[in-house]
Amino acid sequence: MAEILLKAGSTLTRARLMEIATHLNDVKIPLLLPGITISTSPENYSVIDKFQVQRFEKGKWAPVGNLVSGY
Repeated sequence: MAEILLKAGSTLTRARLMEIATHLNDVKIPLLLPGITISTSPENYSVIDKFQVQRFEKGKWAPVGNLVSGY
């Protein structure tokens, strides 16, 4: 949401926010794992389409395998 508000600037209309929110392309979010980005389109509101399986080992999370596509 912060990314959308930053791009909208002072034009905070519903139409402008929806236009931005439905046209995100490979937006990197600091809280996501490396390689996972956010993309949306007017036809597809799914925000994240890649996943990383992890398991808890020796007190921390460890990745298992590569990124997996959600489609």
